[in-house]
Amino acid sequence: MPVYMVAHSHIDAAWLWRLEETVEVCKDSFLKVLDLIDKHEAVKYVQSSILYYKWMQLKHPKIFEKIKKAIKDGKWEVVLPWVEFDTNIPLGESLVRQFLHAKIYCKDFLGVEPKVVWLPDTFGFAWTLPSIMAGFGLKYFLTQKLRWNDAVLYPFHYFIWEGPDGSRILAHQMVGDYGGFPSEEAIEKEIELIKNRQGLDVIYFIYGYGDHGGGIDEEMAEAVDRLASKGKAIPALPSKFFEKIEEIKDLPVWRNELYLQYHRGCLVTQAEFKRNHRIAEVKLLDAEKLATIAEWLGGKYPLNDLRSLWEELLTLQFHDIIAGSSIEEVYKDAGKTLSAINAKIREIMDSSIRAIVEKTPIDEDEIFVFNTLPWRRNAIIELSDKEIIVAESLPPLGYKIVEKTSGGRIGFKELDDRIMLGNEFFEAVISKETGSVISFKREGFEYINAKEGGVYVQILNDTPVWGRKALESGYDAILFDAWELFHLQQPNGVVKTCLLKPESIKVIAVKPNYARVKAVYKYRQEGREDSYFYITYSVYSGIPWLEMKFEIDWHAAHRVAKLYIPLSYYADKMVFDQPYGLIERRDPGSPNATLYDKAKWEVPGQMWVYAPALENRGLAVFDDGKYGYDFGGKYLRISLIRAARYPPPYEGDGDGDFTDQGRHVFRIGLYGKPAKSSMLDVVRRAYEFNFPPIVKMSIGKGYGQLPSEFSFVEVDGNVILTVLKRGEKEGYVLRLYEVEGKDQEVKINPHLPIKKAYKAKLDEEKVEQLSIENGWIKLKVKPHEIATIAML
Repeated sequence: MPVYMVAHSHIDAAWLWRLEETVEVCKDSFLKVLDLIDKHEAVKYVQSSILYYKWMQLKHPKIFEKIKKAIKDGKWEVVLPWVEFDTNIPLGESLVRQFLHAKIYCKDFLGVEPKVVWLPDTFGFAWTLPSIMAGFGLKYFLTQKLRWNDAVLYPFHYFIWEGPDGSRILAHQMVGDYGGFPSEEAIEKEIELIKNRQGLDVIYFIYGYGDHGGGIDEEMAEAVDRLASKGKAIPALPSKFFEKIEEIKDLPVWRNELYLQYHRGCLVTQAEFKRNHRIAEVKLLDAEKLATIAEWLGGKYPLNDLRSLWEELLTLQFHDIIAGSSIEEVYKDAGKTLSAINAKIREIMDSSIRAIVEKTPIDEDEIFVFNTLPWRRNAIIELSDKEIIVAESLPPLGYKIVEKTSGGRIGFKELDDRIMLGNEFFEAVISKETGSVISFKREGFEYINAKEGGVYVQILNDTPVWGRKALESGYDAILFDAWELFHLQQPNGVVKTCLLKPESIKVIAVKPNYARVKAVYKYRQEGREDSYFYITYSVYSGIPWLEMKFEIDWHAAHRVAKLYIPLSYYADKMVFDQPYGLIERRDPGSPNATLYDKAKWEVPGQMWVYAPALENRGLAVFDDGKYGYDFGGKYLRISLIRAARYPPPYEGDGDGDFTDQGRHVFRIGLYGKPAKSSMLDVVRRAYEFNFPPIVKMSIGKGYGQLPSEFSFVEVDGNVILTVLKRGEKEGYVLRLYEVEGKDQEVKINPHLPIKKAYKAKLDEEKVEQLSIENGWIKLKVKPHEIATIAML
């Protein structure tokens, strides 16, 4: 097979420069490219990030029209998604919207339907990405980032990537970089590599300037003309290249995540921004549900506002922004954007809630509580700092009018050396000497190893040091302070401080329905202001997890704080939440661990992680905005916060200030899975931890057309329903996914007069009409499937 070539200018939406600068980078890069593709027949160009096309349409319409002509002439190809996003940190629905919004724009304004997903520089890829891509009919995937592995070379350059649900896509891990000069020597080097590694002789050589754009230049274009005229290379846009690769028979199949053995610190850096982003995702999903229900009751659905909010949030998911590897000014801008997003979401939610409440028989002294999750649940309602109620048995995706009550079943006992907390689900013990959780039991099973100090915070030295390199690019990790973790590389071994000597520990509340204990710790680092950790342990009647609320005043430098959870049992594998799915990983220290397993010494997760024990039990740990974990067979650690240096700006030098300084607030939950439950139980509880109910007080008297309790959508089946929204073209859309790895028969009743329902692709294109009986939509869901229902 011959050599294929394409021009490309990798443009980071923000990194060592701000978003607003990138608009002009795009303009300048695209002008250069458009000029050269007119002059040189052999030059063909590919550009990702649909956001950039929208920028040109709005700010530089003449350039936009020239791009459209180049696309029509077959000289320029558009590839997805919205931006080159991080695939491990955003929730599953965010990944769906990255493609949905990109596809809508391409069809409406560019007249194309791209089939290629182009993520050359993203820091690793969730296993569910092929499932999501296939749900849109996307066939091809390209990256080069696995060249940056620091422990084991990724073995394939052309392969079939199979998702958990069996969906398959054709994937290309590039032999070379995503930019450079198109010389015969560079081409020959890549051909030699692919021959040695996979026994093939086909490469896709990408040339151009990257990161800060730059397009291509005349010298590159002339070199490509010479190569093409000699028959040394064939200019080919990505879709044509992948069509040729499809001709290769018996490609290997990869059934796992594409874990990047590098940039592991990006799961931790900019912790507060990551948490605020999680909150925005949650609220935006809630806002869509409420706005849909409000429209069912006669209100107006703010379709354009919600689309705009999604596009702003999707932009912040660009890999160098959400990963924490950009300059400080980027996060000042991003923080303001998140604040504006959340303010607009509140407006939409308030308007929708009013439209619902006014139809209920609520009295002025009653409380309106809306559960946005599609199963019955209990929930904590904090009316004030000192007044908390537990709203019991909230209806699925519906509301309940409740009164202020303080009844409950809390167990509390304080002894000389310990404080014992519990409710109808679990028993916990906190040491008065250390402030750590030294016991956590459910159904009589002990999950915590008290001999290892119990559950407490460790602070580890994270000073950059030389010695760990990316295997192919050759870059040493020391160059990437904000990207990398160094606590395992310290010259004298791991150096850690254990927060086991509290400044104080005291009981701050004991009520019939809740109890709280607060421990305060000081961390001292020479030459730095002291850091403080305030940890509040809370137990609530009717709530099955022990809540740990962290309030941190952080002033450390080159340190990483982790929550250490020693287990009373051995777990050879642990299960982690990932976008619209889950993944099982083996203990890197296990005698059964492969080299790939051993390289996973810091791994991504989302709302939960689960450590299986005996007899179908296990300990689950919930979070509301943490993403990095490390684990062994007898412990789990959650990365809470770190203090790296910001990278220097593009036109600057020297070290930046330290990241993550100041106040941080987040929650962790400890949960014992009952022996007679499945993974669905863990996932549902984690959603409850992350999706608090919507509460309204003092809202006046309602008209009473609806009852005092009502469910707008009921789900009968073992699935997680995540989305209720207006369809992009018509009707309404539900989205759900399967977590147990089993075939499921599901029934859904949306409690409105539906004429028809269809199983649809993720882009809402109808595939199969579903039966409806007495208002219940019936469908079959395959193991690990992400399913979409279109309702008319």
